[in-house]
Amino acid sequence: MTFDMHEDGETFYNAYAKVNSFSIRNYNIHKDNAGIVKSRKWVCSKEEYRNTKYSEREDRIRGP
Repeated sequence: MTFDMHEDGETFYNAYAKVNSFSIRNYNIHKDNAGIVKSRKWVCSKEEYRNTKYSEREDRIRGP
């Protein structure tokens, strides 16, 4: 699906996930040189694994 604003897409997908009993997380985001969001992807929170750059951060609060 395509949305005019990424907030609309997130709201839709979050509501869809809630109805179907799963949760979502941000997977990736693409911005242009001006910092404008061109595409964003949300996935089921259980899909694949998160990138290691998130799990190996020095300032990580939550344990693995």
